[in-house]
Amino acid sequence: MNESRPIGRIKWIVRDLDQDIVLSEDDCPIWLENIEIEIKRPDDSLDAPFPFNFLWKTKDTYVYKEINLDDRFKLKISHRLASEWDLDFFSLHASEDEIGAPSGFDMFKIDKPNHAVSMRCRGELAFEDAKVEENFEIVKTEFLADTSVLMQTFDNFRLDLELLKLRTGRELRTKIAKGSIIHWPSLIDGEVVPNGFLEE
Repeated sequence: MNESRPIGRIKWIVRDLDQDIVLSEDDCPIWLENIEIEIKRPDDSLDAPFPFNFLWKTKDTYVYKEINLDDRFKLKISHRLASEWDLDFFSLHASEDEIGAPSGFDMFKIDKPNHAVSMRCRGELAFEDAKVEENFEIVKTEFLADTSVLMQTFDNFRLDLELLKLRTGRELRTKIAKGSIIHWPSLIDGEVVPNGFLEE
């Protein structure tokens, strides 16, 4: 395999919802070196927004595969690792690479084989899974519709009287465009190894 080929292509935009401005956007290939992978063992804190990351614990092992969209914003997928394919859902996370910056995630329910829908925002994905060494992993996602992840800070709650609900201090939205495709690599013996490449 030619590892100089891109492993995907993604069109994305990050918008500040409070100021209604675009913070960053691009339509670009994804390369293997753009991906970082982390395995989180039992009893590690889940990668959830503050303050939930201090409260939630996992009894399972999770994989986190992160794309550096640019030098500021990140997108990643996470799911439980298991020797038998029995996932009911997986998550997409979006974050800004600053301490105290907005972050968030959306859970995707697997409603039929190789298909998942957003449980929070709008979104629809096709995916492929494969057994990598001892565990099954999601190795490809294709965005079947524009898909958003809401990013929030939790340090400045305020009451929105018009909507009669509590809102957070800052809200951003990362939107991935329909047609974006990612071949997610795997971590094998400490090395990020490709599971596929973008078709030419």
